[in-house]
Amino acid sequence: MPSTNFNPAASTNFNPPDPPSLPIDPPLAASAYLQSSNLNIPNATNTIITFDTVETDPSSMFDGVSKFTAPTAGMYCVTGSVATGGLNTSSGANFLTIIINGEAQYGIQSALLSDSGAAPGACVTAMIFMNEGDYAQLNYFQNSGGAGVAYGSDSYSNDGDGYGNSELNLSHFTRLSIAAVG
Repeated sequence: MPSTNFNPAASTNFNPPDPPSLPIDPPLAASAYLQSSNLNIPNATNTIITFDTVETDPSSMFDGVSKFTAPTAGMYCVTGSVATGGLNTSSGANFLTIIINGEAQYGIQSALLSDSGAAPGACVTAMIFMNEGDYAQLNYFQNSGGAGVAYGSDSYSNDGDGYGNSELNLSHFTRLSIAAVG
């Protein structure tokens, strides 16, 4: 049975291993967000979110509109968020999903719009195995009875909600980010 009192410092032959290095160069990571204008979100319609500002994309994964394409097969962490406004919050629901290759849905986040104190939007994260050439998009669906917007250039005022008179700049909240993790 191995000794449970092993002390590496007392061993004259102990050499700690080198920390693992990331062999990915350039890094397989990208992030883009909606900034210049708001995006219309129709009622009861799946809407692919588009982005107009690249935050980082050293591997050219982003197509400049809505798709992030995996340059190599592997596990990816995909995170998306949408800040919304103009929805009828007395009824209905909203759903934010990560779409792979236009079909598969991951990371579904939903909320009833009639929930008191519901946040103006949604956020999803999923660990997804993607093959080389697979692409990720962000899809938003709401059925509040009327059209709304995904914020790009506006601020959300939360006056009167118990948090004081403040404004929250949501111009960088509607975004999609992806990074290879293995």
